[in-house]
Amino acid sequence: MAKKSVLVLFFFGFLLLPLFAGGQQGEGSAEPVSVEFFHDKVLWLDPWEELTAEYERQHPNVSVSSELVGGGADWRTALKTKAAAGEMPDLFKLEGKADYELFNEYVLNLTGQPFVDYFVPVARESATFDGKNVGAAPLLLEGYGYIYNKRIFKDLGISDIPRNFSQLKNVCATLQQAGITPFASGFATWWVIGLHFTNVPMAQQPDPLGFIEGLNNGTAKIPGNKIFEEWQNIFDLVLDNCEENPLTVDHNTQVTMFANGDVAMIQQGNWKQPRIYDVDPDLPMGFVPISFNDNTKAMDRLPVGVPMFLAVNKQSSQAQIDVCLDFLDWFMTDDFAKMTMTDKFGSIPGYNTIDPATVKGDLSQDILRFAVAGKTIPWVFGYYTQGVVKEWGDLTQAYVGGQFDFDTLLRRMQESWDKNK
Repeated sequence: MAKKSVLVLFFFGFLLLPLFAGGQQGEGSAEPVSVEFFHDKVLWLDPWEELTAEYERQHPNVSVSSELVGGGADWRTALKTKAAAGEMPDLFKLEGKADYELFNEYVLNLTGQPFVDYFVPVARESATFDGKNVGAAPLLLEGYGYIYNKRIFKDLGISDIPRNFSQLKNVCATLQQAGITPFASGFATWWVIGLHFTNVPMAQQPDPLGFIEGLNNGTAKIPGNKIFEEWQNIFDLVLDNCEENPLTVDHNTQVTMFANGDVAMIQQGNWKQPRIYDVDPDLPMGFVPISFNDNTKAMDRLPVGVPMFLAVNKQSSQAQIDVCLDFLDWFMTDDFAKMTMTDKFGSIPGYNTIDPATVKGDLSQDILRFAVAGKTIPWVFGYYTQGVVKEWGDLTQAYVGGQFDFDTLLRRMQESWDKNK
């Protein structure tokens, strides 16, 4: 067994957590090979150590160091910094087409690799960034919305979840009358508000990618767009029905408030399921869609997509590339790895080697229910032009802070896109 260690570092204020484990570049390999893996899945920290320890047990001649930049930190900027310093990892995270284009000089074409055949259709389509070649491995499917406490809803006689804006507004009124705070906003975390929240009006466009293309060529605008204007309904509803100071509540705080029963709903995804169950293993939960008008057919949907692709660095040595490819195949086929994905990560796999019935938890099962029913909207923030996401986080937080009105917010979001496109 290779030596294990966990080292905590601070890198531009980001938490980096190197985990050491081992592996082997195929049977009979005598030369040790070291590879570096880069991602931002904070909630995978402990299970990932167990996973890599098992890979080490089975493959004793490879050392895999794992660097994690997550939570409220900007993993993309950290990865850019590593690239500029000539220190790109061998296996690294991407979130979509924009990241693929940004780091394309490092991305190995995975077309023809055996594990590509395991990808479920929506995942394979998402991973084919240039229309023909598979650019990275889609590890999991995720979805988000307003996680709601079924126990609270039941106690107040709320038998049906709200499926449009008027219904959600009425639920908030019922909660307030009972002395229960409807929402913990999480708006102090840039990706909660600037990434996932802004995705809702973007993904609800009749043709989301066409709208993005229009933003890029100047034929579409955010100001004056009816869907973005209606987005103010849900934005202000949350602000009127959450904690007193939304810019002081980050994603960790909102999850703690929810798990403790202090609020009825939070805007989060099934990736928070393990953290919530750590506090209350028996908490019954589900998803309420993020709605902003009364078109129930359009509003009764969850954003579901592939949040995390793993790309192999084609500039690494051939031995390191071989290890990364072997690890990806192992991750999708090994029994321990598959159990880790469902039981420890609490995730929905983006590949078909895992029985859907083994997916654990109320939230993941709810996402599957929406997906099977075809009630989803896409994750399109992977197509946002680079630089927009963090700026939109700043702008939406400024609106929360009362620095300008909603019309100004939309105008400045447009200016941000025009500047960065």
